Amino acid sequence: MAILEKKFKQQLKELKWKFYRFYLFFEIVSALKHIEISFNEAIPTARIKRITNDSIKIEISPSFYITYVKTANDLMFVLAHETLHYILGHLSSAGEKLVKKYGHKIANAAMDIVINQIIYKELRGEPLEITKFYNEQLGCPVSLAVPPVKMKPHHFKREECMKWYEMINLYHKRMGTLEILHYLNDLTEHIKNAHSEEVEAYEDIVRSEGGGGGGKPYKVPGKGKRGSKVKIPERIVDEILKKVGGLGGDSEEIMIKKARVKLKADLLSAIREMADDEEGGVEEMSRGGGVLPFYDRKDFLFIARNIPNVLYHGNPFPEETRGIRIYADVSGSVEDFLPHVFYALDAIKNWIIFPIYGFSTEVFPISRKDLLKGKYSTTGGTDFNCIARHIMKKRFRKAIIITDGGSRMDKKYAEHLKSSFQILTILVGNEITEYDKKEVAKFSWHVIKFELKREV
Repeated sequence: MAILEKKFKQQLKELKWKFYRFYLFFEIVSALKHIEISFNEAIPTARIKRITNDSIKIEISPSFYITYVKTANDLMFVLAHETLHYILGHLSSAGEKLVKKYGHKIANAAMDIVINQIIYKELRGEPLEITKFYNEQLGCPVSLAVPPVKMKPHHFKREECMKWYEMINLYHKRMGTLEILHYLNDLTEHIKNAHSEEVEAYEDIVRSEGGGGGGKPYKVPGKGKRGSKVKIPERIVDEILKKVGGLGGDSEEIMIKKARVKLKADLLSAIREMADDEEGGVEEMSRGGGVLPFYDRKDFLFIARNIPNVLYHGNPFPEETRGIRIYADVSGSVEDFLPHVFYALDAIKNWIIFPIYGFSTEVFPISRKDLLKGKYSTTGGTDFNCIARHIMKKRFRKAIIITDGGSRMDKKYAEHLKSSFQILTILVGNEITEYDKKEVAKFSWHVIKFELKREV
């Protein structure tokens, strides 16, 4: 144990020096001053538990420590994971509600995944040996606990699991450090519905919670005496919970943030189904002619007689390029939703061919610059037929329509779009009706809902 003690003290000193400037780790390092840490041969991995009402401790298996905790980064991972588990699961009212609703094992499985991803993001790409502990080949939900660079699409066999793979990758690319916590409830629901039979094995693989009695712990010197009243100060707990930012809450700000990020993920998932290759290219429609205009019989007669012809017929098959066209409803009823939709469209900008087309009762172009600034005009009202005529005239084979409904498309147009084009419709609203869903489904290949309705 003397060797372990020396190694532990060196790593602890290093992590304090290395991570005290980090956004979240600073508070966790401060909390560690008030937590007893010991080695316990009777447990398989690591755990945090309450000793008395005022005393908590982290226990680490010596064999687990020797095998996986090679650097200060690895020790930071273990201590941060256990500390966050305790604060979010026991000191947060939302965490307690999660356990009460879904049960200890399912809630723990979801919390493990979310906490791991927070730590990976906070580590900013720092190397970790401890990730070798997780077997990403096991598939969902275990594969969601590894760093995103180790996740592979083939690890996720079900469509609903693939959505969480995409959500986590989106989190690491675009979200704030703690934003993923707003999806903890949804992830727990997914694990309950899709993986309840696997959770027992999952918990054994990922962590050990409770139990472990019968072995005498080895106390790490300098971390308090066993049974002493060491307690994380409320100031530190409050600061961590503040940075967590409404875990599981239902404030309007959090509800909107969740809906925006979910829309991004749904868009990415749907667009990938449209794409032809890994780079995100969308099929290129063959043109009906070259760069020269079309000629009729009279034109060829003029050419044979060396008579210059002044008028030409335009090419009836316009040039189409790779990408997807966007039609955004800019009628007054959609105005409040457009900033959120434009935020989501940024996630698929590599697929979009600009300009975006706005529509209300007629179609008009919106430049990329105006899109980003939210500058657009509207004629009021909504007419789906104007979109159909524009798509058919321009022969855009793939398009996204953003609308709140409130209109119908003529049957002949709807049937033609449904059979000959790929139309993805984003239906927005405070409370989307079944009528609007059915109407847009008549001409849509796929429908995504973006509903800003407060959860009851």
